[in-house]
Amino acid sequence: MFSNISWQNYLIGVAIALAVYYLVVGLKFYRSEIRSLYKPRPKSTRELQEIDEDPPEENDELTEIENLISGVKEVFKMAKDQRLTTGEVEEFLSLVFAEYPSVKHSDWRDSVNELVVSESEKVAGILLTTQQVNQLWAR
Repeated sequence: MFSNISWQNYLIGVAIALAVYYLVVGLKFYRSEIRSLYKPRPKSTRELQEIDEDPPEENDELTEIENLISGVKEVFKMAKDQRLTTGEVEEFLSLVFAEYPSVKHSDWRDSVNELVVSESEKVAGILLTTQQVNQLWAR
């Protein structure tokens, strides 16, 4: 009896039986979830207003970091032009850091410190270490 059925016909029959089984089980137990997938949900204007009014905090933080970096670059440009001493540069940097207290406890602080160390060597010819820059944040 089974010698007349090929493997291809057998696999097609099993696939059809499985599809029917999962269709019946899905409709019986997950009817409400399936209906909710196909119902269009209207977006309320309140949700849209909340999205527009509250921009992500990440953008605010990045804007502050960009402003801090531009302030640091201005200090090093001034140090190069006016040939400031290391102590004077440190004082100016601590003043710039004081303007941005939110960055002090940010995840970006280490990156800013590395930028300050590299810019100090490159632009102003002053050798600052990351430990010295960390101490400037505490002033």
